[in-house]
Amino acid sequence: MIERLWPAHRLLERAERRVKLLPLVELLDTADITGSTIAAALYRHRKAPSDEALAEAVDGVVALAAIVRELQERQKAWESPNPS
Repeated sequence: MIERLWPAHRLLERAERRVKLLPLVELLDTADITGSTIAAALYRHRKAPSDEALAEAVDGVVALAAIVRELQERQKAWESPNPS
């Protein structure tokens, strides 16, 4: 498990690059799907513990963190006054 978490920063960087390209509607849809993926992986892990299910949940959490960060950045950009 530790081996899976160690490269998480690389996974986060890749996820952040991908989410920057998504329009807002797709970004929100991706967040919804990712949340469902995390829940399903954790449920599978609870029923029959496996490294694969746990790794899928970790990947989902990393992806969701990138999505949340991107949403926060977009919100800041919308809220900041435009210099004219």
